[in-house]
Amino acid sequence: MQCLCISQSLNTPRNLGFYFRKDDVGLLEDFRKLSELSTPEGKWVMGFIYPKPDMHQWETTLASVSSDMARWTCVAKLDDYPDYLFIPLWARREE
Repeated sequence: MQCLCISQSLNTPRNLGFYFRKDDVGLLEDFRKLSELSTPEGKWVMGFIYPKPDMHQWETTLASVSSDMARWTCVAKLDDYPDYLFIPLWARREE
């Protein structure tokens, strides 16, 4: 399987701040929207992050937005992905 990451190919890789910015474009808006829905089914968010961050970057970034993602848990592991791509999958912990 091959994966072409367009912005990476154009030499415009994204840093983690791009994905977790606090506006109406980043992943945090998706978490907020889904959190507002009332549903008995589980809630999931999948991201496509490239290049894959190192563990320190990942943990630091998640810690900086932890209050925005209080009941969400990332079930994907960085070690399971190649250096050029990370596909985090978050599950919503219900109350």
